[in-house]
Amino acid sequence: MLMSIGRGLSPATSKPYQASSKKLYLTANLPSEVAFERASPATVTNNNGKLTEVTNNQPRFNHDGYGNRLGLMIEPALSNKCKNHNVNPIDTSGIITSGDANGVLSIVNDTTEIANAGLDLLCTNGNVYKADNTLGTTSFTLYIDGKVGNTNPHTLSAYVRSPSSTGRVCRFYVGGGTMNIDGDQAWQRYAYENEAPNSTGRKFTIIVDPGKELYFILNQLEEYPIATSVIPIRGAAADRKADRPYIANIDQYEWFDSAQGYFTCRYNLTELLSSDSYIGVLHDGSSANTIGLRMDASTHVLRGYMRSSSSSQFTNANTDVHIPNICHVAGMRWDNAETSIISGGSVKTGTISTLPVTLNRLEIGARNGGSSPIHGHIQEIEIGKFNINVASLGIRLQKPSDIIVAAGGQSLIRGHFVSNETGNEDGKQEHRSVIGNKLRENSVVLVDGSSGASAACKTSNSTNYWWDLATSSRGPAFDSFVQSINDAAIMPTYILWGQGEDDSHQIGINTSKSDYKQALEAIFTTMRTTYGDMPFFIQRIGRRSSFS
Repeated sequence: MLMSIGRGLSPATSKPYQASSKKLYLTANLPSEVAFERASPATVTNNNGKLTEVTNNQPRFNHDGYGNRLGLMIEPALSNKCKNHNVNPIDTSGIITSGDANGVLSIVNDTTEIANAGLDLLCTNGNVYKADNTLGTTSFTLYIDGKVGNTNPHTLSAYVRSPSSTGRVCRFYVGGGTMNIDGDQAWQRYAYENEAPNSTGRKFTIIVDPGKELYFILNQLEEYPIATSVIPIRGAAADRKADRPYIANIDQYEWFDSAQGYFTCRYNLTELLSSDSYIGVLHDGSSANTIGLRMDASTHVLRGYMRSSSSSQFTNANTDVHIPNICHVAGMRWDNAETSIISGGSVKTGTISTLPVTLNRLEIGARNGGSSPIHGHIQEIEIGKFNINVASLGIRLQKPSDIIVAAGGQSLIRGHFVSNETGNEDGKQEHRSVIGNKLRENSVVLVDGSSGASAACKTSNSTNYWWDLATSSRGPAFDSFVQSINDAAIMPTYILWGQGEDDSHQIGINTSKSDYKQALEAIFTTMRTTYGDMPFFIQRIGRRSSFS
């Protein structure tokens, strides 16, 4: 039975969905919003751990030698100044020899070992250079054509193996010190970095010891303090242009608002550079109006980069010292009154007087025009137009597989963070390095929420305690722990706990062993109720044989 009730109503006007944020994963197939430029070929390691060459303007989604994903590769423009054939050589042209008359330079085929080293997709004919000085009694020297041209710091690198010689087999030299290379090694890349030549005519020089031999390939001489990705040369010096991903006309997208919003980035740094480098910058086509994140050249902490009509608005730094070869996550939020940056559990907020104007482009891994790029990888970015607070920004930085460690207890836990000798965060950085090098796609964050000389039980220390058994409530040390987590804008996934000395002094006096156990259980249960069912790692502090 059908019934008609009331007047017929016209349907509401349909409106298209308006996205308020956008997450972009930077893989070999970039999102449609992201443009990419690099006006040269370049090399990259694929998902099988093989080194391969890509063509002009082809993004490099890089992996480590085991095939673990690192992200979209970002490197500056550089040249390989050598002029031989460092890939697929057929003769020894471009290399001059001198020294022991018994030394021989030749081309040999090493196809099997080249494949084992993951070089066969680039070194397709399997040919390599062999420097044989096994019959020599003095040094045998190779001069690879291609002069340095100036005395700025240069880096020499090459893949080397020496199947039969042991001990030192050769030295890399460019007119200064030398780098020793030992034998009895499979193919691996050696780099002699940041060496200043003593004259403009120096070349990449390999000095082979008497009685030794070695194979080498993919030699590189670059005017840069560190070794970058392999630049193939085929009889002449070759350039690798800068990688430049960016979003043009970002002001046309519904998920961006220059008046308020946020930007996040997941990245890793192959090297920490001696000049400022930029993780991501919104700009107007120049450096006059910007919102972005940069790495400080001297301290390697995260720093804001907000400018309005060429006037700096926010250039503050947090305290998160970055380290190479681990995953970092950083974010920035802004409105018309203040802006904040966050990374590694460290937050910095500052006020601003005026916002940048006419922002229309996002440079990824660099600043305007692709200048001052990082040396590393970008995995993903997110842009949104919400006016979110720091806590919300922190949640957006974190994914479930990240390792977020909150430390609690008393001062003995500080050794996991700070060196007693220097006061530097040596312990924290070592934790991050060890874990982060194994889990290259996961961010590692450690936050110290401990309180020195604190007790678990209020009966052990009435002013600096974690739990009050009488009222079943948190104490000041626990409140401080919670505040540390809130200040860091994290959600911990692990707890590192080290505590007990203060309570042990009171066992049998004001506190019983049962009291201490109950207090610990209450502390851990409350943490799990608040932050989720996560593992606890408890540091032992020794034992007492008796209590009095």
